[in-house]
Amino acid sequence: MNEFIPWRRDRKLNLVQVQTTSVCNARCICCPYKDSWYVKNPGYMSDDIYNKILKDISDYDPEFTGKFAPYLCNEPFADKNIVDRCQKAYDILHKPYVELSSNMALLDRTKIDDVYRMYKNNGFYGKFTISHHGINKESLESFMDIPYEKTLDNLIYLLLKFDGKMKISIQDMAFSLDRKFQMNPLRQVRRYLEKIVEDNNINKTNLITDPKIFHNRAGNVKIEGWDYDTIVRKIDRQHPFDCIRLLGCLHVIYTGECIGCCIPPGEKILDGHGKYRNIEDIQIGDKVYTHNGHIKDVTDIYERIIDEDLVRLKTSNYYKDIVMTSNHPVLIKDRDTNEIGWKEAKDIKRLDYLLFPKIILGTQDRIWSSDFIDIISENVIEKESQRIYAWHKGYNSIIKDNWILDELVLDNDIMWLFGLYLAEGFVTKDKREVVLCLNSDEEYILSKVKCILDKFVGYKINIKRPRENNFDIHIVCRPLAHLIHGLFGRGCDKKSINQYLMKSKPELLMNIIDGFKFGDGHEEKRRYRLITTSENLTRQFYLILAENNIIPSISKLQNPDRLPYYEITVNKMSNKMIKLDDKYYYLPIRKIDTEHYRGPVYNIEVKDDHSYIYDIYSVHNCMDYFRETILGDLKEQTVAEFYESDGWKTWVGKVKGDIETEDSFICKRCMSPGG
Repeated sequence: MNEFIPWRRDRKLNLVQVQTTSVCNARCICCPYKDSWYVKNPGYMSDDIYNKILKDISDYDPEFTGKFAPYLCNEPFADKNIVDRCQKAYDILHKPYVELSSNMALLDRTKIDDVYRMYKNNGFYGKFTISHHGINKESLESFMDIPYEKTLDNLIYLLLKFDGKMKISIQDMAFSLDRKFQMNPLRQVRRYLEKIVEDNNINKTNLITDPKIFHNRAGNVKIEGWDYDTIVRKIDRQHPFDCIRLLGCLHVIYTGECIGCCIPPGEKILDGHGKYRNIEDIQIGDKVYTHNGHIKDVTDIYERIIDEDLVRLKTSNYYKDIVMTSNHPVLIKDRDTNEIGWKEAKDIKRLDYLLFPKIILGTQDRIWSSDFIDIISENVIEKESQRIYAWHKGYNSIIKDNWILDELVLDNDIMWLFGLYLAEGFVTKDKREVVLCLNSDEEYILSKVKCILDKFVGYKINIKRPRENNFDIHIVCRPLAHLIHGLFGRGCDKKSINQYLMKSKPELLMNIIDGFKFGDGHEEKRRYRLITTSENLTRQFYLILAENNIIPSISKLQNPDRLPYYEITVNKMSNKMIKLDDKYYYLPIRKIDTEHYRGPVYNIEVKDDHSYIYDIYSVHNCMDYFRETILGDLKEQTVAEFYESDGWKTWVGKVKGDIETEDSFICKRCMSPGG
């Protein structure tokens, strides 16, 4: 028997894995299959695609001597023609080292005899790997969910049949790589395998029976109670990487796609502070809201280039459509069955419901002085005797305004005033004054503003009338101006609510809506409207209203030669189109379109809940280890064309660190060789 050398840098293709079917009969707890895309999308590779792949490999590498493995996260013998397909690989490729793998539950003695003849006819040049994770009936059926007696009988028959003529490996998982989860005690695994060999007088030649350790490279093996250690490697120009596993192998799933989801750049994700950020700006370690309304850590970031049709979903009550790749899972309530679950975007129907979780952003009723340093981002504050003073950059002294604040108590009045500022206020460029601009017919609120400011600031205000029908309220107080600027920003189209305020009690936040209504609102008998040019503020108003069990309608409008603006309409009676329960709001889908897109798409991996809020909708992070990067498609490309494609070259550039990206490429596939 010729010995196979698994990894050689002079070999073009060290390993070719071809998934002829995505089906697996087992549900091993240490395997990501049970939670993978393949479970919901079972399939079988056609003979035409399989034969084309073999021919393409032969054309690309006429002297192919690498390993050929006709499996990838599946049970090969779920393909009834797997033995014939292995023989075809021997026939077409130069000298393939064919490795089969099985959990043995779908085999019988006739099939094992066929496997034996196939390997015998090819000089036993290959390997057979057996997955057998247990030390008795109870443990194996618990860990793999397959019948113990049939599995063991087939295992023993195969070992006796081959009688040491070819390398056979029995993989019996003992514990996780980080040793935090034990399936079976190591010594018991070793003794169990030795006993099978001894009791059945099995030839030990070429037999490998060492207990195995399972890993969680992609972070998608989910075992209750196992808090695994994530193993990653940062790759960029400062951390170059040359990994044969990534660069010298070809992995093909049953669709013909080469693997190596997803949302276009510029789309908004709700982070853990109640702030919307572009998905491409999210970083590992950031916190985001999930479909359960929880705040969870982002553990990974993914980016790829696509050239395909995207799915666009539109609801009747929200101004912005959501756009994503066709296989991205979205949390949906089915219109026909009323069942709630994850659906790929391509399978969603008109009048299905998109789900928005009920989120409580916070319950605080004050902002502490220790938070002011974060709110006032510029170097204008100094902490002294547990109090915050504004510091004048130009002089070595405390500024004369002498306004001191230990904490900011958030009551109904001050929140109402904040809302009025968002509608009608600004901070002067020198950040010395806060100005509220009101119409003459709004003089009836002047006394209320004066009363609130007297309680809050305790500082004199000035009234000016720059125009006949207007009057301005000037609060000349530099510390207050810096605080207001930090809380809300500057510029009508750039205003937003600082994260510290967004964590306030929902009923307090409603006072911001009421204050804004006095400035840029319009109230009618059955409804009221809010108008703003700030998209960020529009989304935050939506969240505040939703916290208070109100779902508004939002439209985006455009006046010629002016900024676009957003109209938020709240129906005082009820919105019959929106359904709700204790966990979700249900927004009906009114229109579904597709559109072609070429460019980058992004996705993020989120701890535990594996989901995030895309705009106001719940989407799954859809990260399957074996589909996280689609690099090409051998239905349309030859192997030679694939290796010349942009998808492959981009992959190689990222792996080697030659391509500089905004976010470092993170390798989670392997720790060796090279990793």
